[in-house]
Amino acid sequence: MSDLEIINKMKELDKKVCVDYKEIVKRELEITKEDFEDYEDCRISGLTNMFNLSNVELITGLSKKKIKAIIKNYNKLKEEFKG
Repeated sequence: MSDLEIINKMKELDKKVCVDYKEIVKRELEITKEDFEDYEDCRISGLTNMFNLSNVELITGLSKKKIKAIIKNYNKLKEEFKG
């Protein structure tokens, strides 16, 4: 295999790794109805300030990334899951 072929093969693998990584991140941030309901239960309970991510994480079991995604997309998710 020539150097050029090796370089091209490495570039192909690089692209595949990037695509796979993006898919993993996308799945990690996919918010389910249950995730949203856990967030809502915490919010409605008044136990903590919802911007205190560490407390929300402990109460809901959601990752900080998911909590941030819910906060950022709250209205859209509320419409999707609560109608």
